[in-house]
Amino acid sequence: MDKNEVNKLLRRKLQVNYEAYMRLLNSQSPPSLIEQAAEIAAAKKVYDLTMDGSIAIDPETLGYLLRFDNPLAVLRDQYIDSIDFDLDTDIKSITGYIAEKDVAEWGKHELDAEHQPMKIGEMKLC
Repeated sequence: MDKNEVNKLLRRKLQVNYEAYMRLLNSQSPPSLIEQAAEIAAAKKVYDLTMDGSIAIDPETLGYLLRFDNPLAVLRDQYIDSIDFDLDTDIKSITGYIAEKDVAEWGKHELDAEHQPMKIGEMKLC
């Protein structure tokens, strides 16, 4: 079997997995879907990239993925695991960026009229 045939088989299997996943998601409540948002987004991302050929998968890996009952779940879980997400560091970086760039001036977010900007040294506790 050549690479194109193996690729077609994997795409077909991914399509079947994705359709089953969508049916499962359609049966769930909105709060449940919200809790699964990261997983859903990862599944959609790897599905789309694999189906449109954006991901170049070597023939050996194609064959390996075909061994799984649900290669979509394998790709999704690996995608999630591969994201190096240190929340503490990222939040510190994000909040530092927000303060540095003064996002209030961008016009996307409204300021709370009750809270005026303050410097850390000005903060007083009762």
